[in-house]
Amino acid sequence: MTTLPHPYFKLTTERVAPHRLRVRLFGDLDHESSDELVEALERRLGEDGEEVRELHLDFRELAAVDSMGLSAILMAHRLCEAAHVHLHLDSRPPHLDRMLTVTGTLDYLTDPCAHHEPVALGDTEPPSGGPLP
Repeated sequence: MTTLPHPYFKLTTERVAPHRLRVRLFGDLDHESSDELVEALERRLGEDGEEVRELHLDFRELAAVDSMGLSAILMAHRLCEAAHVHLHLDSRPPHLDRMLTVTGTLDYLTDPCAHHEPVALGDTEPPSGGPLP
């Protein structure tokens, strides 16, 4: 039996301005690596939360993304909203834009005018507090 090589994934974080953090993603953001992204963001926003006002996810070197990768990006958005940090999705490759468009999440993640009420992690009620329609 042949084992498949472990997909390559790496991320780097750097402070690019006093209140701006850039996270560069390299390789495959998938079921193997999505937790690594979420955990890194939880740590950085926890450490620097009050100082960070903008978080830039740089996808220039993203090779592939699957549904778990999309889930990690959505979780990044949720973490940023809870910390009052504006999330930017920079240098998106066409395959990521296609996935975001097909899943209906492109506008949700990239509209700078959209205001979403922050939802605490673990909440099961909609932001308005009422039942789902």
